[in-house]
Amino acid sequence: LDVLIRKEVTSMVTRDFKKPTFILNHWNMKKENSFKWFGKGSDCHVNSSFVMWKDDVAQWLFDYTDKHLEKLMFTYKSLDKYLYYQHWRNDRLAYWEEGLVDN
Repeated sequence: LDVLIRKEVTSMVTRDFKKPTFILNHWNMKKENSFKWFGKGSDCHVNSSFVMWKDDVAQWLFDYTDKHLEKLMFTYKSLDKYLYYQHWRNDRLAYWEEGLVDN
């Protein structure tokens, strides 16, 4: 695990999830540059080190990723960059509360 969890997480991980929940790198937010540099792969604010979902909330993500895996791995330098450029920008993911984790 490459992040530091700073709070008790039991109540957070037992709640209902509407979307797959990832870490948003609040400590490295440069949104203005993210869109400006799109495609250069220089920034990534989604971190998949601590992911949670319930039941089939993330089934759409698994199915899409599985179906397009070869193209996605060719296009993006990492799974996190794929999640960031394809799903963060389109509001398809949820994130842990700021202050829960950092790097």
